[in-house]
Amino acid sequence: MTRDRLEDYSRLIWAIAHDYGNQADVGDLFALGCQTFERCCDYFDESCGRFETYLGRALNNDMIRSIRKRKPTVVTDFDHLFQSRGDHHPSPVRSVSFRDALDQLSADAQEVVDLVLDPPRLRIAQLPPKKLRGWIRRCLRARGWSQPRVYRAYHEIQDLLRSF
Repeated sequence: MTRDRLEDYSRLIWAIAHDYGNQADVGDLFALGCQTFERCCDYFDESCGRFETYLGRALNNDMIRSIRKRKPTVVTDFDHLFQSRGDHHPSPVRSVSFRDALDQLSADAQEVVDLVLDPPRLRIAQLPPKKLRGWIRRCLRARGWSQPRVYRAYHEIQDLLRSF
C-alpha cells in the first residue's frame, strides 16, 4: 500500500472524524487520521483482509484513544454542575439536586442510569454517545427488555437532563 493513495481514503478518514466531531475538533481528528493512514500503509498485510476494513478499525481506535487522553476522568458527583446560576440569579424553575431528580425516575430509567454509572463500568461512559447508546441497548435487550421499554427509559432520562 502506498502513501500517495491518501486522496482515495480521505473521505473515509473525514467520515470517521465526523463521527467523533462532537467530542473533539474534526480537523485535529483528520490530521490524526492521516497519521494513522501512514502507519496502516506500513503495517498492512494483504493476506489478512481488505485495507479499508483495517484502516477503519485503526482510525476508530486511534480517535477514541486520542479523545480519552484529552478528557478528564468521569465525574460521579453531578450536584456541583447543577447548582443555582449565581446568588443574584437563582434558578426559579428547579431547586432539586441532580441526585434527588435521579431518585424520582422510574425503576427502568434508574436501572439504565445505574448501568452507566456503576463504578466498574465508568470507563464505558467515556464512549462516544452513539456507541454508548448502542452498548446500553444491547445490554438491556440481553436482559429481556423490549425495544419500546428501552426507548421509554431513554426518553425519561433525556427529559430529566433537558430540565436542568
